[in-house]
Amino acid sequence: MPNFALGFLAPAVSLTLIAGLGLPAVVSSDPPTQTTPASTTTSEETEAVTPTGQDEESISFTEVDPEALPLDAQPQDSVSASAPPEAVESVESSEPAESSAEASPETSEPAEDAASTDAEATGEPSTEVPSEVTEDQSAAEPQALSAPAPAPVDERDAADQELAETALPDDEEQLAALTAPTETIDFIAAGLTWNASTTENVVEASVRVREGDQWSDWNELEIHPIDRESGVTVTKQGTEPLITNGANAIQARVLTESGDVPGGLEVTVIDPGESPTDGELAPASPALEEEPVEAELSSSVAPATTGVDASASIRLASSITPEESGMTRAIQASSNANVLKPAIVTRSQWGANESWAVDSAQSPKLDAMYIHHTAGTNNYSAAQAYQQIRAIYSYHARTLNWGDIGYQFLVDRYGTIYEGRRGALTSLPVGAQAGGFNTNTIGISAMGNFDVAQPPAAMVEALQKVLAWQGYRHGLKANSNTQLTSRATPGSSAKYPSGTKVTVPVILGHRDTNSTACPGRYLYPKLSSMRTNVANRIAAAEREHGPGDAVHEQMWLRSTQGVKNGTGVGASTLGWIGRGEIVTRIGTNGSWSRVQTPIGTGWLPTKQLSQWQVTLGAVMETRYTKRSTTMRVGANSKFAFRATVPDQARVEVLSRFGAWSYVTTDAGTGWIATSHLHVARWASATVMIKRSPSSSAASIGRIGRAEAVGVRGTSGSWSEVITPIGRGWMPTSQVTASKVSPGSVISTTTTNRRTTLKVGAHSSFGDRAVLANGARIQVHARVPYWSYVTTSVGTGWVATTHLK
Repeated sequence: MPNFALGFLAPAVSLTLIAGLGLPAVVSSDPPTQTTPASTTTSEETEAVTPTGQDEESISFTEVDPEALPLDAQPQDSVSASAPPEAVESVESSEPAESSAEASPETSEPAEDAASTDAEATGEPSTEVPSEVTEDQSAAEPQALSAPAPAPVDERDAADQELAETALPDDEEQLAALTAPTETIDFIAAGLTWNASTTENVVEASVRVREGDQWSDWNELEIHPIDRESGVTVTKQGTEPLITNGANAIQARVLTESGDVPGGLEVTVIDPGESPTDGELAPASPALEEEPVEAELSSSVAPATTGVDASASIRLASSITPEESGMTRAIQASSNANVLKPAIVTRSQWGANESWAVDSAQSPKLDAMYIHHTAGTNNYSAAQAYQQIRAIYSYHARTLNWGDIGYQFLVDRYGTIYEGRRGALTSLPVGAQAGGFNTNTIGISAMGNFDVAQPPAAMVEALQKVLAWQGYRHGLKANSNTQLTSRATPGSSAKYPSGTKVTVPVILGHRDTNSTACPGRYLYPKLSSMRTNVANRIAAAEREHGPGDAVHEQMWLRSTQGVKNGTGVGASTLGWIGRGEIVTRIGTNGSWSRVQTPIGTGWLPTKQLSQWQVTLGAVMETRYTKRSTTMRVGANSKFAFRATVPDQARVEVLSRFGAWSYVTTDAGTGWIATSHLHVARWASATVMIKRSPSSSAASIGRIGRAEAVGVRGTSGSWSEVITPIGRGWMPTSQVTASKVSPGSVISTTTTNRRTTLKVGAHSSFGDRAVLANGARIQVHARVPYWSYVTTSVGTGWVATTHLK
């Protein structure tokens, strides 16, 4: 999941808490038997659903409201003004709101042990679909919260005082902000957000809500880490959304390490509106989505291992070529992709407002499939399932600015499957569902909280249908393991730092790679049997139909190229990608191949694609960054984020297009704005780098002739430079704008042992390469104890005693 909120197991009672917060008896969440939807309209016959009554309300708060406190904790001058929660004025929404009667409470029965089978988990709590009671509300401009009229102390009854008595957390010193109980629009989802740029460390963000006339307990919401993997501009950080069956008032509190309020703190509540077709539309037929296959395809088979291998080392992109591919093979050019495709409720059917969505970057292949849970209420009707998805979509796409719903697919307790992120039915859009591991994976979320209840059998079966379809389509071995590479950014919930290669099951839970309880302690153990069942379905489909036709061919780009929107050199250009980039060929047309690339799907000349790994190519020049900057997957700021490159980082420029440079660095390989790089300069002689602009200043160390430097500025006859051994000063007369050679060769020799090639003339400086015993050496200069040399792996310094 992106671990969404805790939710109600039954309306008008306490919200269900996640593990560690005091759990009630485990109950089965099997739904009552659903009848066939009254409408059998397919997505091909019906227009996109447009729900009515959609609304959203955000309330800012910057302090502890005295009205929220018990009488003995209020400031003396505000005690006489205490008022019950019901006296708080409602903030009117900008649109007429709709209200609905509450669903009847769920009867909770003890569930079977977590190891019990789906067939044994047969408890079926009764569910009444709420009847709709609509009343008109006059539209009004949003109003600020106003304080209630002063009320005598004795007017606060026992229930109100009890609510105030439970308002404070155990650690009052860290309490930064607390709202009074506040009436709102009727809502399904609620969440807390604050500015991503805040320096305050939020340690707890909690809400409690009123359903009907009863208040829930406090619910601590999991905080979403800032994750820039998708490349979307991040301005807000926040919590998972709280999912309810319908609430009409909220109270929020936030704790920080310092006790100070984070900037831009808001609580947002979302009413997803209603539609007469909610829960009534028949899912779209699989046949409607079938597409012909145009090309020779390929598959790769990952070796099977067991467990999660956290010991895999970090591999730096500056020293490697793209990842190796598996063996390629030709398959029959026929459409098998949807042989196992289940019926799915499309975005247009559940009512996605497409104006909120932005197009996602594409994964070049599928390696693994995540199972999540939304951690929301387990007691919802079929109609409310549609509404929950719209609420989660609004919170992800607009409140958190993720650009779309995080998951590729969702499954409800009745076994209905829903399309999530736009494009998930026919491609591999990068989601926001497993921070650091969103690329080359998909996420399927089970709607409910399975830390407190067994998943219904219908839901488990629906999960297996999606897994089998996607696994078959992309040639996965469902009961084997695969290797994922972490792309975690600072603040991510990933357990492994960026660049770490982690061995995981092809079908895995969110908790396998991220710090979370998702998909819950009762769903997670079922993954083992699900892998076996899914693998058997894929094997049967392959025996009958052959491979799934989305097992496309992974290839490498021979040179930096512009990806076209059509065939032919005259077609418009989608964007530029670099030599050695991995692409996936999904079709051909004459001398052109249709490919999935990091910047999207388009066309490239077939002659520019290689079935074999391509090196990154020769280095044009070496430069240094002027500031911390963003590396992109393509030559434009609109393309997805790949890595953050720090200030003064050394980069090797491989090629250029327009205002962008294709570079390789310790942070990876990709595109950086050329304006963020210092102009290339070189040392014209072996030179000592000084700590200040004076020949008498202390020395940092010596670099060799032809070493690349970045000039930050000048002072008299000295230049401040960035070098491989650090920042310092050197005579401007020894800085040249023309690339020079390391100088004449004064001797040729070999190493007398295995040794290290250094970036400067001292053992404390960084390593450039390791030289084998007997390596051939050309010596250009000598200083005490060190020789400046050229070798087959580069130029640098070697201890003179290590040479024959």
